[in-house]
Amino acid sequence: MAASPPFLQTLANLPRGRIVLCNLVAAVQDGLVPTGMARALLAWWEALYRWMMDRPGGAGLTGTPEEDLLRCLWLLLTQKQAPDFQPRKTKPDFRLCCQHLASGGFTSPADFFTVKKVDAFVSFLLHDDDRARLAGRGHLTVDAVRRGLMVSGVQTVRLKAGGFLAQPDGVLWVSPDPPPTGAGAADRARDVLGLIDNEPGDALLAVQLPGDAVIQARGRRPTVGDAGNDRFRIRADHSGHRTQTHWGWTVDLEALAGGGSTMDGHREWVCEPLKADSVGPVKIEPLGVVTNTRGQTPQDDHAAFVKRVCDGKSLDTILQRVSSF
Repeated sequence: MAASPPFLQTLANLPRGRIVLCNLVAAVQDGLVPTGMARALLAWWEALYRWMMDRPGGAGLTGTPEEDLLRCLWLLLTQKQAPDFQPRKTKPDFRLCCQHLASGGFTSPADFFTVKKVDAFVSFLLHDDDRARLAGRGHLTVDAVRRGLMVSGVQTVRLKAGGFLAQPDGVLWVSPDPPPTGAGAADRARDVLGLIDNEPGDALLAVQLPGDAVIQARGRRPTVGDAGNDRFRIRADHSGHRTQTHWGWTVDLEALAGGGSTMDGHREWVCEPLKADSVGPVKIEPLGVVTNTRGQTPQDDHAAFVKRVCDGKSLDTILQRVSSF
C-alpha cells in the first residue's frame, strides 16, 4: 500500500506538509527509518484523512486543508486505531522506530530534562501533599499552587501515583542538556528546545529525570513518527552534530528568527511515557513565564522553516524522492 500521487502533491504544496515530507526523506536517506515504514506512514495518513472526510460532517475536520491534514497525522501517530477504520488491518506503531540506537562507546547521561507547563504539571502530576504545601494557607487551587511553586526555586517533589510524564499513547521528549535558568529562562528554554506551541503567559518548569529510567523506556532519537511539533527536523546544521547519529537536535527558534547559519539547539531523545511510580521523587525548577511569540514573522513562519528544513530541494525533487519509497 502506498500513498497516491495526488495526496503527495497536496502535502508538498502546503508548507507544513512539505516539512513532514522533507523530514521523511532525510530520515530514510540517513538510515533512521526503513523505507517501508516511511511508505506505510504516508499510506495510513492518506487512508485516515479520506476516511474522516467521508464520515458525516467530516468527523470534526473543520479547519483549513492544511490544518485538517496535520490533525489527521497527529491522530494517526498518537491515538488508538478506531474499530471501524481499516478493520481488517492493524495500524503499525510509528513511535520510537529510529534504527540508530546508542551503542559502543556511548555513555548514558546521568540525567535527562523535560520542560512542562506548570498548570498541567500541577493538575495531573504533582502529588497532593506537595500541592497542599505549595498552596500554603490559601485555597487548594491550581492558581494557588502555581504561585507557590513559581517562587519556591529548585526543589524535590513527589509525583502522583499512576501518573504519566506524557500522554500514555504518546512519547516523552527529553534532553540530556539542562535548560537555561535565570532571568528570561522561560523564553530562552522555549526557544532552545524548539517549543513553538508555548505562548505568552505559559508558566514553565524543568523536570530532572534519572537517565537509567529514560534508557529503560526505549530512549532513542526522534523521527517523524514521534509526532513532533511544526519545528521538528531530522538533520542538524552543524557537521559535528550530524556525526552524533544517536542524538536528535532541537531547532533553536531564536536562531531561526535571526537567520543564523546554524539553528541547532539542544540534543534530544524520545522515550515511552514514564510512569511516576518508576521515577520516584524528581527535582523541579521553575523557569518563569513565556513573554513573546515565535513563528509569526516572515523570518520564522512555516514558509521560512520550509526553506531551512528542505535545504533547497525543489518541489519536484521532494516528490520524486518520496514517490520512490
